[in-house]
Amino acid sequence: MTSRLVILLLFALPNEVLSCSCGWMPYQECIEWADEIFMGRVIAMNEVNSQETDGHISTGIWSCTFEVTKKWKGSPSRQVTLYQPNNSCDAFFRLPDYNYLVYAKHQDLFPWDENRLRIELTTDLCKRTAPRSTYDNFMGDGQDDRPLLDKSFPNGVDISTNHWKWPILVCVCIAAILLSVRTWRRMGRKNNAALT
Repeated sequence: MTSRLVILLLFALPNEVLSCSCGWMPYQECIEWADEIFMGRVIAMNEVNSQETDGHISTGIWSCTFEVTKKWKGSPSRQVTLYQPNNSCDAFFRLPDYNYLVYAKHQDLFPWDENRLRIELTTDLCKRTAPRSTYDNFMGDGQDDRPLLDKSFPNGVDISTNHWKWPILVCVCIAAILLSVRTWRRMGRKNNAALT
């Protein structure tokens, strides 16, 4: 009786089953591929747009924003948003307060569709992106990437909030120079008026 039920269920399921078929990317290849490599905590997840297929509305693109705690490669931004095209190879992120080691690249979200082009920062299941707890225990090849990343990128990326100091310092210097020029011109006009 049980075997008949299993066979019946197998035939009742949809014929098309989508699954991710990419292989786990080797470490060296992954660090060359990635534009951003960081450890971060998920702080927001959003549906970016939806699409209708056969009368059903589903998420077309979703985003996941991270608060970065450590960065080995990429921009100095403390927040990074990844976009996913909602397919079987999407990396699955969870809220709240889950920490992930992320390898991400700016690329087309729809490489299979020449009529749609959207370049965003994205990743997938095969790019060594995983929850920190996974890295704390083991990885697919038995290797924690964090010591390797520290060795490959010994200086890392400075994500401190001190980046705003340089633009402010430049603005203050320009303002001081303009004020000095203005004062100098006024003094020159007063001296010219006194001479005439």
